[in-house]
Amino acid sequence: MSAKNILLAMPTNHNLHLIFEENLKYHGFHVCNISHFFHTEFRYPNLPTRLATKFRQLFLQEKKAKQNLQFRLAKETILNEIKKIEQFDFALFIRPDIYPLALIEQLKPHVAKWVAYQWDGIGRYPEVNDYIEQFDRFFLFDPHDFRQPEHRFLPTTNFYFDHLPPLPHNPQNDCYFVGAHLDERVAEISQFAQFAQAHGLKLDFNVGCAVRHEKTLRPLYPHNVTVSGQTYGFADNLARLQNSRILVDFKTPVHHGLSFRSFEALGYRKKLITTNHEIAHYDFYHPNNVCIWDGQDFDKISAFLALPYHELPPHIYEKYRFGNWIRHILNLTPHIPISLPNI
Repeated sequence: MSAKNILLAMPTNHNLHLIFEENLKYHGFHVCNISHFFHTEFRYPNLPTRLATKFRQLFLQEKKAKQNLQFRLAKETILNEIKKIEQFDFALFIRPDIYPLALIEQLKPHVAKWVAYQWDGIGRYPEVNDYIEQFDRFFLFDPHDFRQPEHRFLPTTNFYFDHLPPLPHNPQNDCYFVGAHLDERVAEISQFAQFAQAHGLKLDFNVGCAVRHEKTLRPLYPHNVTVSGQTYGFADNLARLQNSRILVDFKTPVHHGLSFRSFEALGYRKKLITTNHEIAHYDFYHPNNVCIWDGQDFDKISAFLALPYHELPPHIYEKYRFGNWIRHILNLTPHIPISLPNI
């Protein structure tokens, strides 16, 4: 494949956009990453600008007031970055709803093919419906979102990053989890942590929250769960999960798609315990490798821990690696098509 030019715009949480850029370059793409111009930790240039933006948000109901300000401030710099390549084969927007439509309209003449991936459910961020017509290909990962009548969505899943060398196979921890605090998940996380303590399992469990909420939330979890407002980068996450034998995934209630954890477990040959029952409908599911937990049956977990990992056919690992995923959504050949189960 000759090198393709790609414009990348996506959330910057945990510096995930930098890992994404690295993996694109690893697969031969020339990347212009404009994600950082819309960083979640954006600082207003002065107090009057901050107050004016808040006024537009609260009283004029301009939900994209902050993003529009960021675009106005960064517009010249973004266009200068674009001019370095001038013409792009693809634009890939992940969570396009976090960007102002004015940005997309400004960049339209510079891009041949527009692709979007909404890795949160449509119901969680319904504003994304205003963006669908801006893209040639619009991908979703939640099978339930395909129940909408007359949709023009395309299916995909998440993936595992395939550009990082594997760490030595001597993990120091038994179980790894990282995720934001959600009231709906407290009981399951706490019960699992107590089970782990009673059975001598070493956890690397991390619950993220706003710094101001740490003292309030800390008592909700057992002592072997870390609750912190200090987040670490996605590269650190990949290193830490490789340092555990088993990954644990507590489903968020806002969508039914499979999280990154499911595919990281697959790619790094880790066993997975998950509360997302729909994983049983995917082609990489094997009961030796994946325990679907109901949040109560600990005998099932004990039995699962005793099972050996079952090696899957090579094409399954190939299918869900980043290299195949990016070729699938950009419709580049060859690639293994990625579909979603009919649920």
